[in-house]
Amino acid sequence: MEIDEDMQFWRLADSLTLTQAALLIVGINPGKCKIYNARDIENSTIRNEDNINLPAAQFRAVYHSIVAAGRAERLKVTWLYVGDFKEHLDEPNSVVDVEDLKAWLLMRGFQYNFFFPEADLHEFKDPKHPRYASKLAAIVAAWEAVTEAERNKTVKQTLVKWLNKEAAKYGLLDDNNEPRKKIIEDLASIANWEPTGGAPKTAASITLTEEKGKKENQNSTLADFDLDSEVPF
Repeated sequence: MEIDEDMQFWRLADSLTLTQAALLIVGINPGKCKIYNARDIENSTIRNEDNINLPAAQFRAVYHSIVAAGRAERLKVTWLYVGDFKEHLDEPNSVVDVEDLKAWLLMRGFQYNFFFPEADLHEFKDPKHPRYASKLAAIVAAWEAVTEAERNKTVKQTLVKWLNKEAAKYGLLDDNNEPRKKIIEDLASIANWEPTGGAPKTAASITLTEEKGKKENQNSTLADFDLDSEVPF
C-alpha cells in the first residue's frame, strides 16, 4: 500500500477515533478527506481535497467490522456518547488504542496496511525493535500459546492465567511487582476467540465423553465382527 508522506505522522498517535482508524486501514489520510454524512457514516461519500470521490466501499466494510468487533468485545473500544444522559452513542468519534487495533488486525490476518509498513510478521515480537509494543506482543503471544481452554476454565480465564504467569516478561507488573489485573483482563478479552463464553468443560464431562467414545468404538467393533465366520483357532 502506498502511503503519502503526510500520512506518516499519523503513526505518532497512541489512539484513534473509529473513523480515523478505518480510513488509515484503507490508505486514506484522515487529514485530507471529508466524510459528507457523519450521522450515517456507513452510507456517506468520501472526497479528497480535490473533491474527487475516494473508495468509500472499502472504508464502509472496515468501519463496520471495527464497530462490530467493539460491540462483541473482540476489540477494546472506549465508547463516547452525545448528551448529558448518554442518550446517543457517538460511534464515529469513539476511540480505539492503536496497539489493541494492531493486535486485532493481526489476528484477522490483515497485516498489509498502514499499521504494518513493510514489516516482517514477527518484528513486533522483538523487544529491540524501535516500534516494539509490549501489550501488542503479549496479546499475540497469549493467543499463540493458548490453543484451548483448560479444564474447568473458559478461554478467557486460560488466557488470563497465561498472561499472569508471563506478566514480568511483557511489563505487566505494577509497582509492587504484582500483575496488573485490569490490563491483563483487557488483553485477554482481545485475544479471546470465544467472547460469548459458555460453560467451561469440566474434568467430569470430559471423562464421560471419553467413556462414551470408548463404548461406541467397542460396539462398532462387535457389530463389524462376522459371527458366522470360521473361528481362527
